[in-house]
Formats: sequence, structure tokens, C-alpha cells
Amino acid sequence: MTTHNPMNDSTASGQLSWQEPEGLALLGIPISKEAQQIGLVFASEQRNVKKGKQVFLNTLSVIAVHECLQMFEFESYLESGDCWNKFKRLLSSNDADLLIQDFGRIECLPILPKQESIEIEKHLLETRVGCVGVKFHEHFNYVEMLGFKHFDKAFKSQQDNTRTFDVRDFQPFEDIFYYLVPTPINVSEYRKGNMTDVQVKQAGYLLDDEFLKLVKDYESKLKLQTFMDDSRVRITKKIDFEIDNIIYEILMIITVSFEKKNLRRLQIELIELQDHQLPIISELTFYDTDQQTQTFNLSEKTYFNETFLKQAASQVFAIVLKVQDRVFKSCLKI
Repeated sequence: MTTHNPMNDSTASGQLSWQEPEGLALLGIPISKEAQQIGLVFASEQRNVKKGKQVFLNTLSVIAVHECLQMFEFESYLESGDCWNKFKRLLSSNDADLLIQDFGRIECLPILPKQESIEIEKHLLETRVGCVGVKFHEHFNYVEMLGFKHFDKAFKSQQDNTRTFDVRDFQPFEDIFYYLVPTPINVSEYRKGNMTDVQVKQAGYLLDDEFLKLVKDYESKLKLQTFMDDSRVRITKKIDFEIDNIIYEILMIITVSFEKKNLRRLQIELIELQDHQLPIISELTFYDTDQQTQTFNLSEKTYFNETFLKQAASQVFAIVLKVQDRVFKSCLKI
């Protein structure tokens, strides 16, 4: 018996005492009547009520995570999971998988009120890249994203000894974004002014006035050497994180030059605004438009500058910054 099944007697009885920490804000996702209807249809296929309840909760969990990722413009494939396959649902009522583009298959685990733990089955560790805890309430009109857990080597090794996972040990749900490839920002559209401020912010980049304020605040570090004209465009991003009680503030400046109709030149700069040397195990990887990879060691550095020539127009250029266990990704359609 697995506590992945939130309808088991010990959990549903309400005898467990775990309480959600006060003040912890969780991301709430409404459950539509259409989603509930899909869950009921899937549940009605099962041989008994208990398995039907499990399928119902699993279905709502998967739909909720799918819709949540859509809100942040990450692509997932709702109907590609085993939980969406009628034949596989009849064989197993426990699948609650969701395929995410360029990441892999995650498990969307329903968690009932007062449920303290879940059991991570062995086959999940082998076939999933992580899991999301989806917290249910008395009514099924909304759920909350309780957290995310990446199935890295350390976690798999830990689970070899115990299959039980305390729901308090979930990382914040937002941590899943460290592992996902964002939707590329279209540099040509940005250059033409066809992107709204909201679209620029949703893509994770700074607005012009935000960048200029940083230039003013850090005048000694950010001396604008390059004048932007019709042949060049500058896109900027600020990356903040904390490690060992040190708050790092990294400004990424991407300058794209439109040298020829079918070619681009990119200059990538990273500046640590507080003069903190980046921690050991820091690296920056580039995936250029020819699918070539270059990785640079950033350990103990405060500044980085590199230029990439002859990049193909209308193709994707990706940048991945890794700092210890943190991953920050940027994609540009140039």
C-alpha cells in the first residue's frame, strides 16, 4: 500500500497532526468543472470505488500542474502521460504523470489535508525526473502547489533506504523552473518594439527603465560602451540568489548585432553587482545556433564577457548558468 494513494485510511481519518507552517504562501490553482468531469469519467472506469477515487485525484492533480505551467508559459503534454491512457489506467490506478518539454516526466502527487507523508515507489525514481505535491482541500474547486522535488542522485540514494517522503521536505514549487527551458524571447520582435512590457517581464528580462536605473545605481560598474542603433539591440536580465547567507546579484547583458540578413553576432556579459566572487562549482554553458556547446568556469569570478560570431538568424541560442545546485536558463530566438 502506498501513501501516494491519499484515500488510505490512516490519512483520510484526520488523525495525523502535521500543520502547514503559518505564513507560507502556496500557489493556488482553480479546478474547473470540466476538469472535474474528466476526473469522474476516468474514475468510473475503475473496478472499485477506492481505485476510482485515486484516479479522480490523480487526474485533477495532473490537470492542475499542467495549467499552472501554462500560466508561466512552459509547455507540457497533458495527453502523453500514462494516466491519460485508458488501458494503462485500468492496469494501474496510481499513475499521475505529466510530460514536460525538454525536461522529462514528472509525477503529480495528490496530497490530502493532514497527510504527512507519501511513498515514492521505485518505478517512479526510475521513470520520473521529479514530483510535484498537489495539496487538496475539503472542496475540489481548487488545489495548491505544495512543492517540487527533483529526483537527483542524492535523493534516489536516500530513497533506496526508505521509500517514505515527508511532505514538509518539498522544495518550493518555483524550484521546478530552474530545470525548465523557458520560451525563447524573439529578439527581432523585441527590436521592432512589438513586445509589450508584460511580455518582456514574463520572459524574465528587464525593461529599459529598469536597466537604466541599474546603470545609475552602479555607475562605476556599468559604463555603457556600446551605443544601440538599428543594427544592434541590447537585452538584459537580473539574476538574484542566496548561497551561504550571501546574496548574489548578477546582471546579464546580451547585445545582438544584426550584421547580415541571415547572421547575428552576440556579446554576453555577466556582472556581479556586489563584487561577490561566484561560489566554487559555478559555470556558464552556451548552446549556439549550430547546436555546438561551450562551457566556461565562473568559480570565484565577478565578471564574464564572451562574443559569438556567425550565429544563424531565426534560430535559438540558449544560455545556462549553474551555481552549485541552482540552474538559470535563458533562450533567445535571434
